[in-house]
Amino acid sequence: MGEIEMLKKLFDYFGLPTGVFVAALVTIWRIGKYLAPLGHRVVDRHVTFLDETARLQAATAECVKDTAKVQAETAGSVKEVAHSIKETSHHVGDLSVAMKSLSKQVESAIHRS
Repeated sequence: MGEIEMLKKLFDYFGLPTGVFVAALVTIWRIGKYLAPLGHRVVDRHVTFLDETARLQAATAECVKDTAKVQAETAGSVKEVAHSIKETSHHVGDLSVAMKSLSKQVESAIHRS
């Protein structure tokens, strides 16, 4: 017995509204049966995507920690360099004053001679 004959008997026995409802359910079931493997593949790929995303987030978090550590070390080094520059600047200022004093002493020695 073909599907058409079966549907005709269904309509005759249960009536048009029930027959249409059953036909719709059968159609939905067949579409679902056809799409189920696709749905499983989509879900599997999505789970793989989520796993990969979690792995990448963990790697990114580790890189951020390393970057923060390097920045902290660099900040300390920059402070040390700034302090050294200040000290050097003071020494250069002191040397400049000493050179001016020496220059005046040399000029006065030259003028005395």
